[in-house]
Amino acid sequence: MRLFQTYKKFFNFSSLTIFIFFISCGVKAQESSQSIAEIPKTAEKNTNISQNNTKKQKINKKKNSKRITKTKKITRKIVRKKIIKKIYVVKEQPAQEENKINEQISDSNELKEAIAIAKQHKSIKSLNIDNDYFLEIELKENCQKVIGNDCFRADKFFQEPYFHYTLLTIFQQKIIGEQYFEGGKIDKEFIIINDGEYFFTTKNNNRILAKVRKGIIHELMLIDGDLENENKITSKCQYADKLLAFHRLYKTNESSENNIFYSDKKNFRGLIEATIFNEKYHPQIFYATMTIPNKAPKNIQEINLCKRENKIEAIEREYTKSECSRKFLCTMKILEKYGSEGITTRDNNFSFDNFYKKNEQINLDTNQLNGLIDEVNKLSSSDKNDLKNRCFNDKNIDLINCSISEKCDDYLTVSNCEVEYYFDNDRK
Repeated sequence: MRLFQTYKKFFNFSSLTIFIFFISCGVKAQESSQSIAEIPKTAEKNTNISQNNTKKQKINKKKNSKRITKTKKITRKIVRKKIIKKIYVVKEQPAQEENKINEQISDSNELKEAIAIAKQHKSIKSLNIDNDYFLEIELKENCQKVIGNDCFRADKFFQEPYFHYTLLTIFQQKIIGEQYFEGGKIDKEFIIINDGEYFFTTKNNNRILAKVRKGIIHELMLIDGDLENENKITSKCQYADKLLAFHRLYKTNESSENNIFYSDKKNFRGLIEATIFNEKYHPQIFYATMTIPNKAPKNIQEINLCKRENKIEAIEREYTKSECSRKFLCTMKILEKYGSEGITTRDNNFSFDNFYKKNEQINLDTNQLNGLIDEVNKLSSSDKNDLKNRCFNDKNIDLINCSISEKCDDYLTVSNCEVEYYFDNDRK
């Protein structure tokens, strides 16, 4: 009986458990079916969300890109202003083949053919240019190739860049450059020319070919133009300063220099340095230049310098000693014509014959000069004018200046840039 009750309880418990198990399986199956049905809805929601996000991202990207492009445009404008400032001169000079002022020869076939024609003289215009021509070229392009430095630059750290006017000169089979400065310590400086073959256009619009080696022109030919438009060398004033710069810059060791200092009492500018030089293969031809402080050397056109032995510097005067002697002689001859017999001083009387016969050059001391002036003052105004016209070329009588310089020996005489007298050479 107890055993039966026990089985009965066990059977009831097991049946209850099986029932609960089936119920739970049914519930789980229903939940899984509901979850499977909800999957596409969530996927659609997620895709909608992602699409909305991508649209927002695209919109944000467009906004950001607009901002970026705006900022880029602004920065480009700023940068272009700076660049335009640096290449302003380059943009002013259009790179056209016909209008190029200077150009180093490239490898183009057209230029090679021009060189070949020029060298073979097949063209009438392709002519050798003689050494007696004086050619000038304004360098406006390719400064880096020609002189090794850019013409458009600043001279100081805080200075704005500007174009340095640069002039090339060809003379006597030589080439030299000179570059000018604004507001600097020096007004200009001479510069060397790089080796190479160049097409140049002269200031007179002639197209020339020049082959340069260490400042020497090995080939100089006219490619296009007319040589009659060019100047020839007529005076040392055209090139004396350039010749000195050529020997100094290229260190030729083919010139001899002597430097002296002199002062100009009429226009005192401090001590001026004069350089007298000659070339070793032309020892009798002298050139003279002068250098004022903070200035480039330039040619001496007209000057008379005398020098005392105990003085380092020379002095500039109006007349040379020989000119004074001629003026003394001319004055005495005119005075004789009007009846004067000689010069009277405090101590002595001197006849004009004594001065004629004594020396080839007439030298007067202060007392003798005063006696001569007294004789001149005895003349009438018309006779004085006649004396001026005959002896002083309508200039004022400057006998006092001649007397002051009597103690000073002639040292250097230059007329039209030609050295007519140089004491050191005459002494040798």
